[in-house]
Amino acid sequence: MMWRLCFGAAALYALLIGTAPVMAQGTPLERGFSASPDVALRIYLPKGRLRVSTWSRDSVHVRGTVGASGTYFGGGTPAHVKFGVEPRTPGDTRLPDADWVVQVPPQARLWIKQVEGDLEVTGLQGELEAYTVGGRMVVRQVTGQTTLESIDAPVTVEAARGDLRIRGSKGAVALRDVNAVLSVGTVSGTVTVTGGRPDGRIETIGGAVGVEGPELRDAELEVQTHSGTITLRVDPRRAPKMELSTRAGAPTGAPLTGQTRFGRLVARSFKGAILVQSLPQ
Repeated sequence: MMWRLCFGAAALYALLIGTAPVMAQGTPLERGFSASPDVALRIYLPKGRLRVSTWSRDSVHVRGTVGASGTYFGGGTPAHVKFGVEPRTPGDTRLPDADWVVQVPPQARLWIKQVEGDLEVTGLQGELEAYTVGGRMVVRQVTGQTTLESIDAPVTVEAARGDLRIRGSKGAVALRDVNAVLSVGTVSGTVTVTGGRPDGRIETIGGAVGVEGPELRDAELEVQTHSGTITLRVDPRRAPKMELSTRAGAPTGAPLTGQTRFGRLVARSFKGAILVQSLPQ
């Protein structure tokens, strides 16, 4: 495998050692923490729903509920805050769950670890690292350094700027209006890119890759698969210079080569077909 996704339930619980529960079972949760503008924040939510957005206050705020099998922990300083849920009973094999809404300063440095969950992050300008096995990831309007890792969970990124790195296994990756330095890798998960100015590399083993209408002026996008089909849909009036190669035969579809002044689009596959299509005028 091209990389390793080094996380799991056992590692998650090991990181929770030393924290104390502060919440009674079934009681709604609301907590606030004083925070510096670039606070380092760590959130552990093995299962459930987590929605993170930004606000202009110098604090971190979390509200929601915790499931019956879990208990809340949390604490820190203005520079470093962490909170999450852990099993209420030692040895309980059920994943502790919660449903939280979290608000953070825009420049916060955010680290999230889940096993099975629904994650949404909007508006972050600082750093974001998020890890999950299953569930769903949706990230919108981020402008800093973003790293997302998933095994089965689909990942959607919209209106991203800055640096974007995504690693996955079976989960699909969808990128919309991404204007970022890009690095995406999956095993069998499909990757779709719509619009934006992605400058970087997409690599899969068996996943199909679709690229539609990118604006690559002064940028280069490289797509590589082992057996996945590559479909490129471009505007013939602004088609980037395309370099296409596959052992599955000559690329098919529209006979477009493009121009270097509109950027470069490189597509290579060992066994997968490459198809070029013109977008409607």
